[in-house]
Amino acid sequence: MSQQVLCSALSYIGVPERDWSQATGDCSNSSGSYHLTFNHYRPAHDDIGLNSHKDDGFLTILRTRTLGLEIARGDQWEFVPVDPSCFVINFGLSMEILSAQSKRPVAAIMHRVARQQRDRCSCGHFSSSGCLPGEDRGVYRYTDEHGLQRVCGSRELIDENDYEIYAGTEAPTTQPASPPTSRAHEENR
Repeated sequence: MSQQVLCSALSYIGVPERDWSQATGDCSNSSGSYHLTFNHYRPAHDDIGLNSHKDDGFLTILRTRTLGLEIARGDQWEFVPVDPSCFVINFGLSMEILSAQSKRPVAAIMHRVARQQRDRCSCGHFSSSGCLPGEDRGVYRYTDEHGLQRVCGSRELIDENDYEIYAGTEAPTTQPASPPTSRAHEENR
C-alpha cells in the first residue's frame, strides 16, 4: 500500500518516473527503509501521548480505533476522526522537501497524540529513503528546471527531526475542542 500511495504522489507532483528510485532512496521500489511501531498510550500518564512533530520519511500509514491523534491546522489542534474501515496517511518531511519547489507541493503534517482518557493502541508503518550506514540514499528536492538535487543525508534529516520531537516542536498553542462524539463524527462525513 505504501508503494502505491508513494508512486501516486510522485506522479501527482510531477517527478518523472525515471527519477523515482533516486528521489525516494529506492522507497518507490519497496527497497527503502521501513519500520513498524506498535503504540500503547495509557491514561495513567499525566503528560501528552506524543509531542508534536512531522514524520521524517515520505509517508506514514496509521491504524487505530481510538480517538487521540491530533493535527495542527492553522493555529489550532484538531482531532482526526477515527474510522475503523480506514487508514490515516501522513506525508513526511522527505516528501515535503522533494515536492516543495514543484508545481504541486505536498506538505508534511504537524501532528501529536493527545493525553489519553482511556487506553489507546495504534500501529504505524513508516516509509523512508534507504539510510543504512554507508548506504545513505539522501533526501532530494525536485524542480522542473534542475531535476533532482540532493539536500542532505537521510540520517541527517532523521537525527534533526528526532531532536525536535524529543525537545518538543513548537506548534499551535490552543487546545482542541473536546473530542467529537460518534454521532458528531457521523454527521461530519
